[in-house]
Amino acid sequence: MPESTVTLDVIAYDTLQQELAALRQNLQACEARLAIASVHDRQSSPPQAVPTLTLESARRFQRLADNGMGTLYQFRLEPNGSVWFPYISLGCRALTGLEPEAILQDVSRFIDLIHPEESDRFQASITHSAATLEPWYWEGRLLLPDGTVKWFKAESRPERLPDDAIVWDGWILDITSYRQTAERLQVTNERIATIIEGTGDAFFALDRDWRFTYANHRTERLLGKPKPELMGQNIWTLFPEAIGSVFYEQYHHAVEQSEPVVFEEYYPPLDVWFEVRAYPVHGELFIYFTDINDRKQLEARVAERTAEIERTTAQLQAILDNAPAVIYVKDPEGRFILVNRQFEQLLHLTQAEIIGRSHHELFPQEVADTFQISDQEVLTENKVVALEEVTSREDGLHTYVSSKFPLLDENGQPYAVCGISTDITERQRAEAQLQATLSLQEALFNGIDYMIMSVDTGGIIRSFNAAAERMTGYRATEVVGQASPALVHDPAELVQRTAELSAKLGIEIEPGLETFFANARRGQRDECEWTLIRKDGSRFPALVTIAALRNEADEITGIVGIAQDITERKQAQETQRKLAALVENSSDFIGIADLEGRAQYLNPAGRRLVGLPREADIKEHTMLDFVPAEYAPTFEREVLATVIETGTWQGESHLHHFETGETMEVEKNLFTVTNPETNELLCFATVTRDIRDRKQAEAELRAAKEELESFFILALDLLCIADTSGHFLRLNRAWEDVLGYSIDELSNAVFLDFVHPDDLESTLAAVSILAEQKTVVSFVNRYRHKDGSYRYIEWRSSPYGDLIYAAARDITERQEAELQLQQQKRELENTLYELRATQGHLVQSEKMSSLGQLVAGIAHEINNPVNFIYGNLVHTREYTENLLEIVGAYQEQYPEPPEDLQEIAEDIDLEFVMTDFPRLLDSMKIGAQRIREIVTSLRTFSRLDEADCKQANVHEGIDSTLLILQNRLKAKSDRPEIAVIKDYGSLSDAECYPSQLNQVFMNILANAIDALEERDEQRTTAEKKENPSQIWITTAEEQPSWLTVRIRDNGPGISETVRDRLFDPFFTTKATGKGTGLGMSISYQIITERHGGKLTCTSELGQGAEFVISIPVHQQAATTD
Repeated sequence: MPESTVTLDVIAYDTLQQELAALRQNLQACEARLAIASVHDRQSSPPQAVPTLTLESARRFQRLADNGMGTLYQFRLEPNGSVWFPYISLGCRALTGLEPEAILQDVSRFIDLIHPEESDRFQASITHSAATLEPWYWEGRLLLPDGTVKWFKAESRPERLPDDAIVWDGWILDITSYRQTAERLQVTNERIATIIEGTGDAFFALDRDWRFTYANHRTERLLGKPKPELMGQNIWTLFPEAIGSVFYEQYHHAVEQSEPVVFEEYYPPLDVWFEVRAYPVHGELFIYFTDINDRKQLEARVAERTAEIERTTAQLQAILDNAPAVIYVKDPEGRFILVNRQFEQLLHLTQAEIIGRSHHELFPQEVADTFQISDQEVLTENKVVALEEVTSREDGLHTYVSSKFPLLDENGQPYAVCGISTDITERQRAEAQLQATLSLQEALFNGIDYMIMSVDTGGIIRSFNAAAERMTGYRATEVVGQASPALVHDPAELVQRTAELSAKLGIEIEPGLETFFANARRGQRDECEWTLIRKDGSRFPALVTIAALRNEADEITGIVGIAQDITERKQAQETQRKLAALVENSSDFIGIADLEGRAQYLNPAGRRLVGLPREADIKEHTMLDFVPAEYAPTFEREVLATVIETGTWQGESHLHHFETGETMEVEKNLFTVTNPETNELLCFATVTRDIRDRKQAEAELRAAKEELESFFILALDLLCIADTSGHFLRLNRAWEDVLGYSIDELSNAVFLDFVHPDDLESTLAAVSILAEQKTVVSFVNRYRHKDGSYRYIEWRSSPYGDLIYAAARDITERQEAELQLQQQKRELENTLYELRATQGHLVQSEKMSSLGQLVAGIAHEINNPVNFIYGNLVHTREYTENLLEIVGAYQEQYPEPPEDLQEIAEDIDLEFVMTDFPRLLDSMKIGAQRIREIVTSLRTFSRLDEADCKQANVHEGIDSTLLILQNRLKAKSDRPEIAVIKDYGSLSDAECYPSQLNQVFMNILANAIDALEERDEQRTTAEKKENPSQIWITTAEEQPSWLTVRIRDNGPGISETVRDRLFDPFFTTKATGKGTGLGMSISYQIITERHGGKLTCTSELGQGAEFVISIPVHQQAATTD
């Protein structure tokens, strides 16, 4: 409903605009027809058609006005100040409840309906429009007699009549429903904004020009910039490094294709993965960033787990395929769901041909029945079944020892039967058993995550597993076959352990191999910690277990050592030791109590604080024993209850001294300790600090502050204390007199907020010196008075600790006197400069105006006789042809004329005249046409009839300028022609000031010709021929709605020093008398100020110069006079 209401109001508004335009056009047509009718009347034409046409227009006007969606009206202000409605349409009835006749008779009937709160503003707006003749716009309320409030919008254009009355023609539209909808929409927008700000996602919006139009607080963290630095800024300007990135490509794709995009991307600045959603809506792009780090981590774990499963599956399949036994898995219906390569070879079928088929489809009936019986036994009794099965193969019967066992699901229910069958034919059985044993040993040996090393009785290393390689850095091939396991042991540690073992066993043992064999020989388990040495020399702690290896005769054949790297355990123990030392040596009271409140631990500092000796059993006390009796109820009711509910409490509390009974003020942090894995509550813990000294210091500080307060009250100068972060902490009453603010307004305020913007840098520099150098700093800046003015303040400041102490004095009157003198001097200098510039501009403008008038006058005077001559040439040719035709006829009729006529014909050479006379006329026509072209170019250049901004052809202006300069461009005795090469693009007619634009072309081209002529004076004929002087003129629309004219020459170029001052008034490089120095300055003003364009110059010495003129095709209203 609200959206449709808004749509109808917008349609009504557009309809009224169209109707009003149509009515105005109709009225103009009526006026034109009336004017034509009056002319016809004077020419005795029938007048009857005009009144009929006018009457029909009036009827059409009335129908449009009465049936429109709003109200059309004419409002009139008489010279005597009275107002009335000459006309108002029927729409006023629905808006005001008044008939048009009532309003036409009494204008106050309508004006009295203006809401009282807006009556004055309404009258003021009418008065302003009447005074300025600016269009009148109004949006306000009507208060109808029944109390109904209606919103209306009105628009009209004023026109002053010859009798000095002012008439407004316009329309009124009822926008009550639109305002109600807008208010509801505002509430909705605020609700949406609240939701967006409260969401966990970063959200921002960009307009068509990629500028930020909205950003929530999450966006500030995402982009690393506060919201004020983002709003209104182009995203690619703020973050140029993002151009070409996935974000850049996806955003542009969404905008260009008008379709939402969703993608995932890693954002390095925050080390976070985001899911980014970009939605283009009505010219804006809405972008959401959702943190998906957890999901990505889960996906990575899932992918890793999947890959691990796939690897395991592949490894399992590889193991199965390479196992000598026949291995298979069948479902409860007897269908094979997994087989190994041995099974394929058994049946001479591929895995694809076997999977999904039952044993009845692959084996003979009696064999399949036997399989089914054993399978059912496995499934129903959920046990392992071992049996022998005979299978026929191509070389005869083979007996297999089969083991069938159930595969169980997560509920312990069998879902399949796995069978392993081994051919017990003698040779195959032996090989299969040996291979299985070796495979198992190898898998166990290298798959275990413990270092395993075996040594024979001679001290030769016989095995060294993969874990040992990883732990020590040695390859098995490097150590197997080498002597002594001491290869990875510390010799000093070996000597020490040997001595300990000798003392324990009561025998003398030499350090070496026997150190490792001694316990094993006695059948004892040898387990202890050793420091092992890696190949690179680094060391790590290990828990080593040594056991004896014996043969069938129970003789020791060697030992095997199994070592576990306990580095992490050692580190954890060391961390725990340091933490315990930290707690024991802390100066704070640190204690632990169980969940019943019984004390379990108290560090030495805690015992000293409450007067408990070290030998006292802390477990005899509860937490309440440490609280003075008068505070115990509060502690139990508030503190303990809060800790149990929230897990922590922090604040000031009290402790009881067990020896003296003293009540001590402390700052306590009491919290619960939980198991990080199960979140189970383990105990209470507290860190408590004695704050008696701090409390005493606070009391002393209060006394010092009272003394300082007395000093502040008596001082006449400005005194203050501030912190280094820029906040006033203390100020005296003198500040109120100087700046007008109360002490309350200044306290805790940021003093930089009062500093004049131009003085911020120097003030910050002074604060920086105070913070770093700890010295007295003097400086002057301006502070804002409460009335908005600024006062000059002279400072002397000194730091002390984290504070700044300052005394200041108001020197505004002295400073203003100095500034006034300086300002007067600058104003005099500026006035002198402006007078000189204005004088030069006036002279140049007068010269150009006079030149334009002269050129236009000459063109006009030449054009009249040329038109006369050109027009008469047609008749002359016709007369000539007639005369020549008669002469020819006479010659045919009288081939032998009298002698006197023959003599005359010979004297005037009649035959030649008859042949040459038509050529003479053609030549005269060409000459007259050339004169007309020159006149046209002169008029185009002068453009005296086009002083206002209008549509013009830029190419015509350039061509006319070149024609004027043709005499300077053509070849002369001392130099060849200066060639002009034109490369015109396809240009639209531009809105411009033609005569002023031609003046710019003239100045630039004339300067180029001057530069080329001066250079040619210094060159030889050969140089001029080899590198002739040339000017290139290129035009194009290089960017939308902008025209560009490039004028380039191959002259001597312009130095950087000259180029920097090229457009300054009165600057010239020409000799005295050859230039005013205003040409390029005026040209720059014409392009930049009059046309809102750009004029630039690029040049290097010896490389020529190029001037680039860029102007908009359509001029803005601001550029017109």
